[in-house]
Amino acid sequence: AELLHRFSAAVQHRDGDALQALVSPAHGLTVRISWWNPAVQFSPQEVADLFAEGRVYAWGVQDGSGLPVQGSFAQVILPLLDDVLGGEFERYCNDLESGSGPSAGLKIWPPEYAAVNYYALYRPAPADMEFDWATWAVGIEYVNGQPFIAFLVHYAWEI
Repeated sequence: AELLHRFSAAVQHRDGDALQALVSPAHGLTVRISWWNPAVQFSPQEVADLFAEGRVYAWGVQDGSGLPVQGSFAQVILPLLDDVLGGEFERYCNDLESGSGPSAGLKIWPPEYAAVNYYALYRPAPADMEFDWATWAVGIEYVNGQPFIAFLVHYAWEI
């Protein structure tokens, strides 16, 4: 719980050094805009600059349209993180069914991360917009007995 609180604070304050301190020193941070899109990998050193640097990444394609999603971490990922972490969210351990809303799409923890435990940080939809929910699954890796964030996977309603 403390790790997630510190993660939320680092994102809200755009504190790259604080985020870097929470990320796996062994593997860095892997981010996906959806479980089925390709992973974008950041080294532990790159994480400190994610809020400020403007490098463009290929995050995959949009659900439905199939259009490419490209942009910097700040342009593409940060608004999605803010959407969940900026308000009230629920926390579930290794549970995407409880930790997400209704969707025609599958909600799968990527198979290559099967050995990694995660927290689903779920922002429920407003009462009048049942499909406007969002979840970030935060994969936790232990290095020398200490927990670190290694994976971030975004989930939202799919067509």
